[in-house]
Amino acid sequence: MLIFQKIKPCQIYPYPQELNFLITSLVNYIAQNDIIENNELIKSNTDSLASLIDDVSYTLDNYMRNTDKNFKEVRNDIEDLGIEIRGNIKRLKRNISDVQDFVSTIDKRLKEIEDLSLIQKEKAEAAEEEEE
Repeated sequence: MLIFQKIKPCQIYPYPQELNFLITSLVNYIAQNDIIENNELIKSNTDSLASLIDDVSYTLDNYMRNTDKNFKEVRNDIEDLGIEIRGNIKRLKRNISDVQDFVSTIDKRLKEIEDLSLIQKEKAEAAEEEEE
């Protein structure tokens, strides 16, 4: 890109004034064309960059939507697992309680059996004593 400043033709070119005018006009024309071309290049690059920015924005929006969706799914899965774990804990507590009740029942019956064998043994001894 050319930076153009007005300079008197006689200062630059040691030619007759008409030729200096033509040269100055030509330089001005070339500078204007460079400015126009640079302006068009800037516009096309701006359009291209705007398109790329839109693409990146679209991709980022999709990524954010997908990430939010994935986080929601993970939260739902965690909540479902929490509900399932609480149900399992309740079931395990019931099972432990049932096992404790069963052990208690077995202990009672075992004592009854032991008491029954003692009673039978005492009866047998009493019967033997009576016979004697």
